[in-house]
Amino acid sequence: DFHTHCTPGYGLAAVLTAIVYGADIVDTVIWNFAGGPAAPALELIYIFCKKLGVELDVNMEAVAKINKELFDIRKELDPYDAVKQFPKPFNPLTDTLPAEIDREFDKAIEAAERNDEATLLDACHAIETYFNFPKADERVKNAEIPGGMYTNMVAQLKQFNSLDILDDAMKLIPSVRLDAGLPPLVTPTSQIVGAQAVSSALNLKNGRPKYANASNQFVALVKGEYGKTPVPVNPEFRLQIAGTREETPYDT
Repeated sequence: DFHTHCTPGYGLAAVLTAIVYGADIVDTVIWNFAGGPAAPALELIYIFCKKLGVELDVNMEAVAKINKELFDIRKELDPYDAVKQFPKPFNPLTDTLPAEIDREFDKAIEAAERNDEATLLDACHAIETYFNFPKADERVKNAEIPGGMYTNMVAQLKQFNSLDILDDAMKLIPSVRLDAGLPPLVTPTSQIVGAQAVSSALNLKNGRPKYANASNQFVALVKGEYGKTPVPVNPEFRLQIAGTREETPYDT
């Protein structure tokens, strides 16, 4: 089962590559809720699978009916919609692709089969742009963070009415992560690093030291309670944050 999302711009290309190389199951989202922080659109993957000769056990007529309902539901959820960008209406059962976009699908498949990442991404981005799916978020891409971590950071900053420092918080992620021993940015350490980057950005904005209020989880991470980190934490930094120079595993 292959799962990804589209925030940094790799989702559609990644799912296509997974199919080409034999994935049995890939996660997708129905058209009006797809793209951006969600998985790629089922309808786009349906087209790829038809071209590849891959059978899908999906009732696409039912999907089209569900998609109409989802359009209204998403409008109702507008206050919570961080993207507010609907894709161009499209039904792969009844609508015909323009020739130039159809060629982009073929180009993407050929690129995936020969492992040509640059051409694959260009083709997939051309497809997504045509259908008005959100563009890649360069901040997420450059910070190399998962989409869930990004949305948590945005929610945290909204809570503090401080969305204006989002860029500052994103720029702090690499240094906060390095200080903590370069932990992998997956749950829960991604949330720990992201939350600390937000706190540190707020601290610096208000003239306080970067780690004036380290969270309990960040302290535990630096201390060693989450296990060994890929890069050893500087003992002096550990003393500053956790009160000890020695790595201290969680005491069960």
